[in-house]
Amino acid sequence: MTTILLAVYNGLPYLPEQIRSILSQTAQDFTLHIRDDGSTDDSFLVAQEFMKKYPSKITISRSKPGTGSAKDNFWGMLMQADDDYIMFCDHDDVWLPDKIELTLAAMRELEQASAPGTPVLVHTDLSVVDQDLQLIDPSMFHMQGMDAARNALRQLLVQNIVTGCTVMINRPLQKLAKYPALPGMIMHDWWLALVATIYGKIGFIGKPTILYRQHSKNTIGAKDVLSLSYMLHISKTWKSVRENVQDTYGQAQALLDAYEPSLPEPALSLLQAYVNLPELPKLVRVIAAWRMGFVKNGILRKLVSILYL
Repeated sequence: MTTILLAVYNGLPYLPEQIRSILSQTAQDFTLHIRDDGSTDDSFLVAQEFMKKYPSKITISRSKPGTGSAKDNFWGMLMQADDDYIMFCDHDDVWLPDKIELTLAAMRELEQASAPGTPVLVHTDLSVVDQDLQLIDPSMFHMQGMDAARNALRQLLVQNIVTGCTVMINRPLQKLAKYPALPGMIMHDWWLALVATIYGKIGFIGKPTILYRQHSKNTIGAKDVLSLSYMLHISKTWKSVRENVQDTYGQAQALLDAYEPSLPEPALSLLQAYVNLPELPKLVRVIAAWRMGFVKNGILRKLVSILYL
């Protein structure tokens, strides 16, 4: 059985369409839990109406006051989840009909090829669309210049390639990651990817399973890294870039704090080396980061990350 965790905050314009896309999946062995994060619109009432129509499929809860964070909303649901497989869902996208079926098949294939109890995470590509579901790019990985093969720890420490709304995790990964949200955790999907690559496996489906809707209220969203607007955005947000790099050090330290007694080599050495980078002189730090592979994918991202390591 699969549990789908749907985080909602003021999602009224998009929530009904998203819920209907989940209920129309080719694989029906799932339950959907919707958690409203203190919405000020009628999102919670809409969720209640769907629950009344599909009581065997849908449960709902509400954070009031809200957590104010998609990460904390998802993590709160994850702490309570108890099923073989768990998926994450945003309120403003549309799932393609075979999303669960494809992801579950990839998950089981990885599990069968691994030792019993191996933590596994599977994620997929996304089709990027505008708020009216008109296609922007058929592949977010293409649009953002992302490489799904860059899932080693040294690479994931500096750059997340996993988009939470495409993710399925198995029970061993959920149990391993079941800590209260730590202060250094940047996002739930990034954290799960890091834990999965240290202790288990990450699988990728190179086919979009979601219409990833872009609108003015996206928490993160998709960026076209080859566009002039992206270049101008980067040039105007150097302070934000610097803070993001600093956040990755904090997240690595949080991993050490949570898992150090059980961390295998070379993960332990890599994490220690990364959190110690800021203590090194700038030139030494840059050389060490380059040699150890603590760099992002793409020329622009590499230059920016090296500049603010």
